[in-house]
Amino acid sequence: LQSVRELSQSIDGLGLQFPVVVQPAEEVGGFESEGFRWRLIAGHRRFRAVTALLKWTEIPATIRSDLTDRQARLFNFAENLEREDLNVLEEARALGRLFPEGASLREAARELKRHTRWVHVRFRLLRLPEEVQIKVAAGTLSLGDVEVLSQFDTPEEQIRVADEIARAKRQGRHPNDPALAR
Repeated sequence: LQSVRELSQSIDGLGLQFPVVVQPAEEVGGFESEGFRWRLIAGHRRFRAVTALLKWTEIPATIRSDLTDRQARLFNFAENLEREDLNVLEEARALGRLFPEGASLREAARELKRHTRWVHVRFRLLRLPEEVQIKVAAGTLSLGDVEVLSQFDTPEEQIRVADEIARAKRQGRHPNDPALAR
């Protein structure tokens, strides 16, 4: 919420630099019946800043009626990645929603204009226990640690080794210490 407050102060002082991006609700299905004429695709923070905090009743918008639902979700995800304020777990979860099981790594990487490895490690993160995912999101474990943990077969082993890696890092030991081996 603090970032939205700061954004609203900036918009109040300098004006809105970039319009939000919307698509007609009938293009989406379901939204129009709920009383919405537009679906907000990009600019959620800007929208909240000007409507909730600055009390604007209108906001400049770019209308995209050429996007499928999938393309709109991809557009939104790409904008969030460019903003660089998502943590790796948020990226992974959004990636999982965009590319449910069955999507190839190459296809996902091509559509997102990212390296296959970038996609691969986030998909691996989603297969780890939630307890481990939270440690990665908090920065206690690295994406390199995700690769190591993915080699273990059971969630119990993954959690145990994740705890050992985190403890080793806190103690200033190298996480590849032989004591962490299978």
